[in-house]
Amino acid sequence: MLCAGKKYANKGNTTNLAFHLDHDHKGNMTDRPETSKPVLVQQKIHTYNTGTVQPRMKIDDILLQLIVNKILPLSLVENQYFVKLLGLLDARYAAPGRKKLESMLEKKMAEIKAKVVAGLKECDSISITHDGWTSLYTESYSTITGHFITGGWELPSGLATTKVVGSHTAENISQTLEKAQSKRNLPEPIATMQLTRKKAVELLGWTRFECYGHRINLVVRNSLKEPTVSRLVGKGRKLVTSFHQSSSANDLLMAKQLLLGTKTHKLIMDVPTRWNSTHMMLERLIKQTAPLLLQNDNSLNKNATSTIKSYSIGFDEQGLAEKVVELLKPFLNSTTSVSSEKEPTMHKVIPILYKIAKIVTVSDTDPNPVKQMKIAISCEMEKRTTDKDICLLLACILNPFTKDLGFLTPEELYHRAVIQRGLT
Repeated sequence: MLCAGKKYANKGNTTNLAFHLDHDHKGNMTDRPETSKPVLVQQKIHTYNTGTVQPRMKIDDILLQLIVNKILPLSLVENQYFVKLLGLLDARYAAPGRKKLESMLEKKMAEIKAKVVAGLKECDSISITHDGWTSLYTESYSTITGHFITGGWELPSGLATTKVVGSHTAENISQTLEKAQSKRNLPEPIATMQLTRKKAVELLGWTRFECYGHRINLVVRNSLKEPTVSRLVGKGRKLVTSFHQSSSANDLLMAKQLLLGTKTHKLIMDVPTRWNSTHMMLERLIKQTAPLLLQNDNSLNKNATSTIKSYSIGFDEQGLAEKVVELLKPFLNSTTSVSSEKEPTMHKVIPILYKIAKIVTVSDTDPNPVKQMKIAISCEMEKRTTDKDICLLLACILNPFTKDLGFLTPEELYHRAVIQRGLT
């Protein structure tokens, strides 16, 4: 015996014996029969790893951001599917009730208001913008946004949104602006506003800079008055309107798109108050030319069929439409570039204007309507040049990306220096 003279407990189970054999006689147990019984191992439970549990206040704050930024109703927190979703993500978190959520929103509004007011007290100068709008309940509102620089070189924005009684006349707008200034004891602002707000600013005696995004949009709008282009855009509007008013026409268009393998996009309506919407409407119509001109079946009535046939952009007009879209695309990029709330864009204006001047240079290959558009744009740009453009040039010089004025030729630089007031 290998273990002569040793004693082992023989009561209970065989765990002690099995341990002894495996530990002390592993090499001597070659004849030990292998067990066919599988070793049972507890399976791991795969759970969704949520990481560190977020504090309740942080989740509440994110919930407020979701509701405010997406303009969602407060009743969202009572929706059974939303509650179920939150329960799956974290069963320990219970969304606040509707009344609690309302009080949280009021508290958050007070915090933001206090922060804006504190920032306004620090600023020595401020620029403001104004816009009037109408709610879904046909209530008229006025929003004034102040832009200023804090002591920490941050660029916050915010001021006031108030309900307006009556029309958005120059007198009413000027009174609203004056009340906002006096209420916060602001220094005399620089107003950056559309041409339609010019009279309101003049009544207050403030300095006004025109919104260059709006200026570019007006220039494009005027160029679209060229007769041939105007008819083309008018046809597009009527066609899109007919599709917006008929679900069966939209269904038929989608069926044609699937048949031809084109993207299933809806048509876009041209809206005067939406910048660049004409470009987007024509671009979409060009892409959908083939489905629109495909032979219609009998699912539409005669009037609808006749409208689609009459107002669709034909293959003979497609060349002109493509040229117009090609001409308008830089204006889309330009208005996007100068329209920013979180960073200054004043230094971008003159480089963009010079780029536009080169784009609208008339070419011999241009169709006559496009030539007339380019001429109209050039004339409008010259007409809208003001003595305040000197500030735009100074903004370029002060900005590290444009201070070398590399977008100007030496001749252009000299000419501009001579004609600008104060640079002679």
